[in-house]
Amino acid sequence: MAALNEQQKYLLGRIPNQYAFKDPDVVEPTEVKKARKVIAAFDDKTSKFFSERKKKFTKARKAAIETVYFKQPEKALEIIKALEAEFPCKD
Repeated sequence: MAALNEQQKYLLGRIPNQYAFKDPDVVEPTEVKKARKVIAAFDDKTSKFFSERKKKFTKARKAAIETVYFKQPEKALEIIKALEAEFPCKD
């Protein structure tokens, strides 16, 4: 391979690295901004729903356990059936 002259070295030095180029800024359309707001609101709503549902389940489960230990079996069975009806198990 032939040695490079000064002009070739200079020109090779001017070629940008593959990671050095700057991406252009892309302006988000109004529709996209609105859609992101709708998605964020939906995520907040579902997160709140599942959080409240989990708290309700934990409270109902604790009550069912206490009923099994401290009350009549008929009352415990009634509470457990209500718990199963409201919070069905995964298959």
